[in-house]
Amino acid sequence: MGKVDKNNTNRDHTNGNKIIIVGLSSDTDDKKLKAMCMKFGTVISASVVRDVATKRSKGYGFVKFESKEAQQDAIKALDKSKTHNKRTLNVREVEDVAPSARKSKKRKIDDLQSGDTKASGNARRPCAKFLRGKCDKGSSCKYAHMKIPEGYCIKYQLGKCHRGRACKWKHERFQDEKIAACG
Repeated sequence: MGKVDKNNTNRDHTNGNKIIIVGLSSDTDDKKLKAMCMKFGTVISASVVRDVATKRSKGYGFVKFESKEAQQDAIKALDKSKTHNKRTLNVREVEDVAPSARKSKKRKIDDLQSGDTKASGNARRPCAKFLRGKCDKGSSCKYAHMKIPEGYCIKYQLGKCHRGRACKWKHERFQDEKIAACG
């Protein structure tokens, strides 16, 4: 799969009244995308995401409208519609992600230690050094300090077992209700 040009200076970074259209054909360019959406209202910008190496469409693009009504009309009319080459378009509103919605590494560790089961990423993975009795990081360790019961594959819990069905241990994610205290 090719790379996406992240240095495109034409990109609009504000998401007000913006939609994403997925399912575009490879011959769709910015002009065709804009023409497709002009009937719903004034289009501020329209851009098809392209592969850097081949310059071909990756099959989706973004359109920003002047008004919320035009945006909603475009979503209603274009979502689940068929293109000239029988492709189904999926159209939805682009939403802003607030910076406060992203969790910092410190907050993930705090959630894990407080028993928050919704902690994600590395904080949910067991600490390999802790399982061998060699973790000296204590509460600053970013991995979960939990004991894996007998019969479960430790390498599978760490995402490193490559034996598959040949492994004699259980290949199930062990979710300990009570995570051992760090340190």
